[in-house]
Amino acid sequence: MNIFSPFNCFFRCTYNRLLDSYNRSQQLQEELFFFLIDKGSKTLFGFDHNFKKIKSIDDFNKYVPISTYEQILPYIDTMMRGEQNVLWPTKIKFFTQSFG
Repeated sequence: MNIFSPFNCFFRCTYNRLLDSYNRSQQLQEELFFFLIDKGSKTLFGFDHNFKKIKSIDDFNKYVPISTYEQILPYIDTMMRGEQNVLWPTKIKFFTQSFG
């Protein structure tokens, strides 16, 4: 028995999973996109931007404009006052200021 057999199996299995992910990358991205839209539809931002009507990338582009920080600041202020389900449907515990 080759002492590297467990390592060979690990790397072969990892390679096969990566190759599968690569071959299905568009499908996986679409699945993640719709998962995020579904989660986001339960928020104030999702309601304001018609997430429940989003059935395609084109719908997303139609309903969700590119926004600046200043444009989403009212949502952030609402969350900082303790409101939940504003930008994401989980409890927000911490806020930090980003630079850049």
